[in-house]
Amino acid sequence: MKSKKINTTVHLSATDAKRLDEGAKKLGKKRSELMMDLMYRVLVHWKKLQHVFEAVKYQSSSGCEWTVKHVSLFPVEYEVCTDMRKFFKYSVSGLLAFAIHVYLDELLEGGEKKARGRRDNNHVAYYTCHGKLNNNTICWHTTWYLTDELARKVDR
Repeated sequence: MKSKKINTTVHLSATDAKRLDEGAKKLGKKRSELMMDLMYRVLVHWKKLQHVFEAVKYQSSSGCEWTVKHVSLFPVEYEVCTDMRKFFKYSVSGLLAFAIHVYLDELLEGGEKKARGRRDNNHVAYYTCHGKLNNNTICWHTTWYLTDELARKVDR
Protein backbone atom coordinates (compact mmCIF):
# COMPACT_ATOMS: atom_id res chain seq x y z
CA MET A 1 0.00 0.00 0.00
CA LYS A 2 1.31 3.45 -0.90
CA SER A 3 2.05 5.88 1.90
CA LYS A 4 2.40 9.01 -0.25
CA LYS A 5 -0.32 11.52 0.47
CA ILE A 6 -3.12 12.16 -2.01
CA ASN A 7 -3.81 15.80 -2.84
CA THR A 8 -7.44 16.68 -3.45
CA THR A 9 -9.94 19.46 -2.79
CA VAL A 10 -13.10 20.09 -0.82
CA HIS A 11 -15.73 22.69 -1.71
CA LEU A 12 -17.07 24.63 1.24
CA SER A 13 -19.01 27.78 1.89
CA ALA A 14 -16.65 30.67 2.67
CA THR A 15 -17.96 30.62 6.25
CA ASP A 16 -17.28 26.90 6.74
CA ALA A 17 -13.86 27.17 5.10
CA LYS A 18 -12.93 30.02 7.42
CA ARG A 19 -14.09 28.06 10.48
CA LEU A 20 -12.09 25.02 9.36
CA ASP A 21 -8.90 27.03 8.85
CA GLU A 22 -9.30 29.03 12.07
CA GLY A 23 -10.02 25.81 13.98
CA ALA A 24 -6.92 24.13 12.58
CA LYS A 25 -4.80 27.13 13.55
CA LYS A 26 -6.27 27.22 17.06
CA LEU A 27 -5.57 23.50 17.53
CA GLY A 28 -2.09 23.66 15.99
CA LYS A 29 -3.07 21.28 13.20
CA LYS A 30 -3.07 21.22 9.45
CA ARG A 31 -6.39 21.66 7.68
CA SER A 32 -6.27 18.03 6.49
CA GLU A 33 -5.74 16.74 10.03
CA LEU A 34 -8.72 18.65 11.36
CA MET A 35 -10.80 17.53 8.39
CA MET A 36 -10.14 13.89 9.27
CA ASP A 37 -10.80 14.46 12.99
CA LEU A 38 -14.21 15.75 11.93
CA MET A 39 -14.82 13.02 9.34
CA TYR A 40 -14.12 10.28 11.88
CA ARG A 41 -16.78 11.83 14.11
CA VAL A 42 -19.25 11.32 11.25
CA LEU A 43 -17.99 7.78 10.56
CA VAL A 44 -19.04 6.51 13.99
CA HIS A 45 -22.67 6.95 12.93
CA TRP A 46 -22.20 4.63 9.93
CA LYS A 47 -25.23 2.51 10.72
CA LYS A 48 -27.83 5.25 10.48
CA LEU A 49 -26.07 7.06 7.62
CA GLN A 50 -25.82 4.16 5.18
CA HIS A 51 -28.00 4.36 2.08
CA VAL A 52 -28.34 2.34 -1.10
CA PHE A 53 -30.09 2.92 -4.42
CA GLU A 54 -30.03 6.69 -3.98
CA ALA A 55 -28.23 9.48 -5.76
CA VAL A 56 -25.36 11.21 -3.98
CA LYS A 57 -26.54 14.39 -2.28
CA TYR A 58 -24.59 17.62 -2.37
CA GLN A 59 -24.58 20.75 -0.25
CA SER A 60 -27.33 23.25 -0.82
CA SER A 61 -26.16 26.13 -3.00
CA SER A 62 -28.09 28.75 -1.07
CA GLY A 63 -26.48 31.72 -2.76
CA CYS A 64 -23.51 31.92 -0.41
CA GLU A 65 -19.90 32.40 -1.49
CA TRP A 66 -18.04 29.12 -2.11
CA THR A 67 -14.37 28.34 -1.89
CA VAL A 68 -12.13 25.42 -2.79
CA LYS A 69 -9.72 24.20 -0.14
CA HIS A 70 -6.78 21.91 -0.84
CA VAL A 71 -6.23 18.96 1.47
CA SER A 72 -3.56 16.29 1.56
CA LEU A 73 -4.75 12.91 2.86
CA PHE A 74 -3.04 9.64 3.58
CA PRO A 75 -4.28 6.91 1.23
CA VAL A 76 -6.30 5.23 4.00
CA GLU A 77 -7.97 8.56 4.83
CA TYR A 78 -8.74 9.22 1.17
CA GLU A 79 -10.28 5.77 0.71
CA VAL A 80 -12.37 6.11 3.86
CA CYS A 81 -13.68 9.50 2.64
CA THR A 82 -14.61 8.16 -0.79
CA ASP A 83 -16.18 5.09 0.84
CA MET A 84 -18.23 7.35 3.09
CA ARG A 85 -19.43 9.15 -0.05
CA LYS A 86 -20.46 5.84 -1.60
CA PHE A 87 -22.04 4.27 1.50
CA PHE A 88 -23.67 7.41 2.95
CA LYS A 89 -24.69 8.89 -0.44
CA TYR A 90 -23.43 12.35 0.45
CA SER A 91 -20.51 14.24 -1.03
CA VAL A 92 -17.27 14.34 0.95
CA SER A 93 -17.49 18.14 1.01
CA GLY A 94 -21.08 17.90 2.27
CA LEU A 95 -20.10 15.46 5.01
CA LEU A 96 -17.27 17.77 6.04
CA ALA A 97 -19.59 20.80 6.12
CA PHE A 98 -22.02 18.80 8.28
CA ALA A 99 -19.17 17.83 10.62
CA ILE A 100 -17.99 21.45 10.87
CA HIS A 101 -21.50 22.52 11.95
CA VAL A 102 -22.04 19.66 14.39
CA TYR A 103 -18.62 18.77 15.83
CA LEU A 104 -16.11 21.60 15.36
CA ASP A 105 -17.07 23.58 18.46
CA GLU A 106 -16.82 20.42 20.56
CA LEU A 107 -13.31 19.77 19.25
CA LEU A 108 -12.25 23.36 19.88
CA GLU A 109 -13.46 23.27 23.50
CA GLY A 110 -10.75 20.82 24.50
CA GLY A 111 -7.91 22.88 23.11
CA GLU A 112 -4.77 21.77 21.30
CA LYS A 113 -3.50 19.16 23.79
CA LYS A 114 -6.80 17.29 24.03
CA ALA A 115 -7.32 17.44 20.25
CA ARG A 116 -3.86 15.93 19.61
CA GLY A 117 -4.61 13.00 21.92
CA ARG A 118 -7.92 12.31 20.21
CA ARG A 119 -6.25 12.31 16.81
CA ASP A 120 -3.70 9.74 17.87
CA ASN A 121 -6.37 7.28 19.01
CA ASN A 122 -9.37 7.96 16.77
CA HIS A 123 -8.73 6.84 13.24
CA VAL A 124 -8.89 3.97 10.81
CA ALA A 125 -5.70 2.07 11.52
CA TYR A 126 -5.74 -0.06 8.40
CA TYR A 127 -7.85 -0.42 5.29
CA THR A 128 -8.42 -3.21 2.82
CA CYS A 129 -10.52 -3.50 -0.28
CA HIS A 130 -10.48 -6.41 -2.67
CA GLY A 131 -12.78 -8.00 -5.18
CA LYS A 132 -13.49 -11.64 -5.88
CA LEU A 133 -15.16 -13.16 -8.90
CA ASN A 134 -17.42 -16.10 -8.13
CA ASN A 135 -19.20 -17.45 -11.22
CA ASN A 136 -21.00 -14.36 -12.55
CA THR A 137 -20.74 -12.31 -9.38
CA ILE A 138 -18.09 -9.82 -8.39
CA CYS A 139 -18.05 -9.35 -4.65
CA TRP A 140 -16.23 -6.32 -3.24
CA HIS A 141 -15.09 -6.54 0.36
CA THR A 142 -14.11 -3.30 2.10
CA THR A 143 -12.78 -3.33 5.64
CA TRP A 144 -12.08 -0.38 7.91
CA TYR A 145 -9.90 -1.54 10.82
CA LEU A 146 -10.67 0.96 13.59
CA THR A 147 -8.46 1.81 16.52
CA ASP A 148 -9.82 0.53 19.83
CA GLU A 149 -10.67 4.09 20.87
CA LEU A 150 -12.69 4.79 17.73
CA ALA A 151 -14.36 1.36 17.83
CA ARG A 152 -15.72 2.10 21.32
CA LYS A 153 -17.60 5.09 19.89
CA VAL A 154 -19.10 3.38 16.86
CA ASP A 155 -22.85 2.76 16.64
CA ARG A 156 -23.47 -0.96 17.08
